[in-house]
Amino acid sequence: MCGIAGWLRWDGEGVPLETLKKITRVLSHRGPDGEGYYAKNFKEVSVGLGHRRLKIIDLITGDQPMSNEDKSIWIVYNGELYNFPTLRKELENAGHTFSTRSDTEVIIHLYEEKGIECLEEMNGMFAFAIWDENKKRLFLARDRLGIKPLYYWEGEKQFAFASEIKSLLQIPGFPRDIDPMAINYFLTFQYIPSPYSIYRGVKKLPPAHFLIWEKGKVTVRKYWKLDFIDPPDRGEKFYRKKIKEIIEDAVKIRLVSDVPFGAFLSGGIDSTIVVGSMSKYLQEPVKTFSMGFDVASFNELRYARIASRHFSTQHYEFIVKPPNVIEFLPLLIWHFDEPFGDSSAIPTYMVSQLARKYVTMVLSGDGGDEVFAGYHRYLADRLLDYFHPFFSLWRNKVLKKLIWSLPETTRINDFSRRFKRLILRQELEPALRYLSWLVIFDEQRRRSLFTEEFYQEFKDLNPLEHLIHLYHSTLSNHPLSKAQFVDTLSYLPEDILTKVDRTTMANSLENRVPLLDYRLVEFMAAVPSHYKLRGFWMKYILKKAFREDLPLTIYYRGKHGFGVPIGNWFKKELREFAQNILLDKRTLDRGYFKPKEVQRILEEHQRGKIDHSHRIWGLLILELWHRFYIDKKMTFEPGLKVEDL
Repeated sequence: MCGIAGWLRWDGEGVPLETLKKITRVLSHRGPDGEGYYAKNFKEVSVGLGHRRLKIIDLITGDQPMSNEDKSIWIVYNGELYNFPTLRKELENAGHTFSTRSDTEVIIHLYEEKGIECLEEMNGMFAFAIWDENKKRLFLARDRLGIKPLYYWEGEKQFAFASEIKSLLQIPGFPRDIDPMAINYFLTFQYIPSPYSIYRGVKKLPPAHFLIWEKGKVTVRKYWKLDFIDPPDRGEKFYRKKIKEIIEDAVKIRLVSDVPFGAFLSGGIDSTIVVGSMSKYLQEPVKTFSMGFDVASFNELRYARIASRHFSTQHYEFIVKPPNVIEFLPLLIWHFDEPFGDSSAIPTYMVSQLARKYVTMVLSGDGGDEVFAGYHRYLADRLLDYFHPFFSLWRNKVLKKLIWSLPETTRINDFSRRFKRLILRQELEPALRYLSWLVIFDEQRRRSLFTEEFYQEFKDLNPLEHLIHLYHSTLSNHPLSKAQFVDTLSYLPEDILTKVDRTTMANSLENRVPLLDYRLVEFMAAVPSHYKLRGFWMKYILKKAFREDLPLTIYYRGKHGFGVPIGNWFKKELREFAQNILLDKRTLDRGYFKPKEVQRILEEHQRGKIDHSHRIWGLLILELWHRFYIDKKMTFEPGLKVEDL
């Protein structure tokens, strides 16, 4: 796993090697084991490529940038190609010769053989750039599910790309112009969706897309299209057998490594299946890593320990506490580059830090909820369908007001909060009803929060528009398939995979996700919905497929959900911390928010009227990001504390 960067100029100036090094070295956490550069001036354009390496496979000869035999094609590559042994044999049979054991060289020869169509052959997680000297063409690509990131910037007769935005900020004259719509997106979803970023000029290359730069022109296209269909039922036995076969193979091919590795283990069904499959192929115990919390309703360590004992793993764990939040916030803000509001980034960072003490690579169960229908919101949507007549009884204005007044606790599965959310969504049409579960600040709350001047910047743009289009664009007519389709193409890459990539790579740790092998994703998209959510039994077919391998306690346990007790902490240990930052004159003077609305959110949370924990966290992250990247111009110092921002 690595960090990549590149800079093209056709303004009559060359690419300065010292600046190229600066652009690349800011990614040293992604690749602490080495660096390499390619810089060359042509009549049409000057090109610079940079690479930071984390050694996983071919520790001796896998350095980058790497070229073909005549040095006409150069690559910088971040990722792992899991089917590279098979592809290598095919390429050798076609006459290609290899000088390394790396998967990087396989991509070079695959590109020579098939051009841009090489992407169709690749099974892996990746972001790469290929410079073709003969064609004077730059070819960028990102993996199908968006596991690895890639950003790009188009300037005046300049083009640059990198694994992280912070590289682009090193380019002289780079404009740090904030996109107001990005703030609207962020407060809606707790992330900024592709292709947008917090900066007007920077874009994310979306998952399953490639980019071609040629003669100063940029073209972006999709190369893989996932869809959900409503197929004929082939029987439960067939699906159970096929799912187990694909998952076990997906795990097996991800165990190729020249460095020590382990697994994240939450005690949920997904990570337990991954660890169990790993244990079948390894002679030594799997090293497993877990996190817990000092608030009982959020703590899953009991189940992680059950899974660890069942598979005889070598287990490590820790407890996340409020001081950890304040300690690691500046570091996480620096690593994420733009506002990112998923509070579970804190424990994910910490478990990655723990794992890195023992291993260089881990497998995780990420993606299982999207692929196998494991989110509570899928269940809630079905409840509203099944019991619509019952819920319609609560449409009375007096009853609705009474329901709205019910106090909320900060427990992870608080009944009052969930009941309110069900009742208040019953009258929405299906697409908006489902999408409303994904929203942190809804339209009404954002309209109340934003100042009139700031709201005018984006008043005609609906942040839900893209997701509404996705919901209606899949071939399946089943509500569950539509919901999974939306999540797989939005929430999964923009939130879950972004969180895991940044927190693991911040610790120079590679994370592999077998449940997002594209073969499994495609197969499950063609499995009838009643095998995914059977009545109210989530992940039905996955559990049935691995019934004989799982501890009974984990097989029968209900969905817990991965949450962080920030709501509880904002009432106690982090109360003063949140108030001091959000009500600070410096925060309010930015002109985004009405002071009275910020005060109201804090007070309602404190009184237990409404659990605003995710909204408070999002507002905190947004302000601290401004202090780091806009006020301080990103001058990160080891040991930087929140009070320094």
